[in-house]
Amino acid sequence: MSTISRRSFLKLAGATAVATAGASMLTGCSWFDNIELVIMGSVDDGKTYNEVFHETLPRIAVNFVKGNINLALDLVKKHGPEEYRGADVSVDSSYPNSLTFIKDEKTSKESLIIAVKLAMVEVDYEVLVNGKSVSSGKQKFPKGVTKIPEEDALELANSKLNYPPYNQVKLEIDKAYTDNLTVVNGKVTIALLALKG
Repeated sequence: MSTISRRSFLKLAGATAVATAGASMLTGCSWFDNIELVIMGSVDDGKTYNEVFHETLPRIAVNFVKGNINLALDLVKKHGPEEYRGADVSVDSSYPNSLTFIKDEKTSKESLIIAVKLAMVEVDYEVLVNGKSVSSGKQKFPKGVTKIPEEDALELANSKLNYPPYNQVKLEIDKAYTDNLTVVNGKVTIALLALKG
């Protein structure tokens, strides 16, 4: 069973880092030292983590998150992609070196690691193409999310419709379909239009 795409999770975690760049702090020469911000993400309740975001930022942009679960979580909740702002996200402070600065002995560069877990829930899905039901099943999506991003919906649909004639046409989201991509009573409908060539 597939889960949320890595690309979507990267958008969620990456937006956290972008949001920190706008934070203001008192100035001082050390505030502008470069820090490697590393976001580690898990979609299986902390069993496995993958690096989903890595960027060099000035200390002033990340220092206020150090050791503060609430601030780190607040950034994810408020500044993630709109579709994922309601997602059940938690910061894992038990992850090694999470929310602390660590120094690489060889390069002397400092890093700040933020480990986040995205809770998942299984929902029913149905794929419609030109109004006709062509696939259905169960799929894991982020808990608390009420609307599935188009990118994820297309990725799921393409993975399920990799046979003729659907693998020979261009599929796009049917914008006219009511409640398309919206989770209603534990089910999401992905309504698509099939376009030739």
